[in-house]
Amino acid sequence: MTQYCSNCGSQASLDSVFCEQCGSKLPGFSSKVPTDISFSNKRMNSPSRFYSSPHRHSSIRRPMIFGVGAVFLIVVLSGALFVALIANDTSYEYLGGTFAVYEKDIYQDMAEAEFIIDNAVGTVSIDFVENNSESLVIIELQVYGPSQSSIGDSNMFEVQELGNRSLFVFNSWNPYTDDKFNYDIIIYVSTLLKASFDVQVITGEIIFYAEGVNIIEEISLETTTGSIYARFEDTYFPIKNTINRLKTVTGTIDTQFNNIISESDLFWSLETVSGSIYSHLDQFNLPEKNVTYYLDLVAVTGEINYFFDINDSLSIGYFLNSKVVTGQTVLNGFSSSIDLPYYTPNFQITTLNLVSTFETTTGSITISKS
Repeated sequence: MTQYCSNCGSQASLDSVFCEQCGSKLPGFSSKVPTDISFSNKRMNSPSRFYSSPHRHSSIRRPMIFGVGAVFLIVVLSGALFVALIANDTSYEYLGGTFAVYEKDIYQDMAEAEFIIDNAVGTVSIDFVENNSESLVIIELQVYGPSQSSIGDSNMFEVQELGNRSLFVFNSWNPYTDDKFNYDIIIYVSTLLKASFDVQVITGEIIFYAEGVNIIEEISLETTTGSIYARFEDTYFPIKNTINRLKTVTGTIDTQFNNIISESDLFWSLETVSGSIYSHLDQFNLPEKNVTYYLDLVAVTGEINYFFDINDSLSIGYFLNSKVVTGQTVLNGFSSSIDLPYYTPNFQITTLNLVSTFETTTGSITISKS
């Protein structure tokens, strides 16, 4: 029996885990999720539940030199293909999994957690544990490799305790063995912790789900040939002047922001080269202080779809601007005709200002307001 890669369409055997042509995870694969612990949700292996509506999908701003975009794409894709070929130069099989739980009663001083992950091939999923759980951090690794290799030679997370801050580091490159391993990484973090994330994946997806009063300092998610799915519901971002970045080369960035709250100005940057961006922003709650949320979306050749829904009776103002070279910008759902750049009349005197900017070279931009 055979199956087909959902990314490139190549044929593969039913027991294959990764596509031999592009390195993507095959549809027949299903990650294992712990079942003996109470989690806030178990949505990490269901990217289809994220928003695929042509009108849904948000961002920030980072300078881009469009003239070198094509050269950059070729160089990055060549490197990604090289890694994918190395990772799949033999028949890979499931070798087993490792499971680590960091409990409250043992790690009583842990108040902050920082995750630094560098994964060549595989999926990284991040979710949050209810604050009444006895666990502060839960990490599961699903390991794949050549049939003759041993899970004992695979990599583990390194944990460093720096006072009340714990550093969790993972790098899939292994200098001690010639065997190559692919990793699916599942992380659950207690909502009691102040957390930051720096995740890089060459071939594979990144899935991030935060619901409730999660205290997040900073997020940087980057993948080359995979997609990024991120959802934030009632998420709290403490005071810190950082830019949260989501970046991919060929994949899709799909985000949802529902009533996020920050005590200071909040910056988001979403960037892709040949993929598409879909972002949905719902904001009906106000912060305690006057702040601005900056959402920048940049796609070189892909399309940008941005949908936002706000309570017009609240003290919320917004600014919209788009920059295109050969593409076009389409506006939907506005009560009257507007020209970009556009400020609402109440901008700068409101409690919350939303500043959204969009850039593309050959793609299209669709901005929709409910």
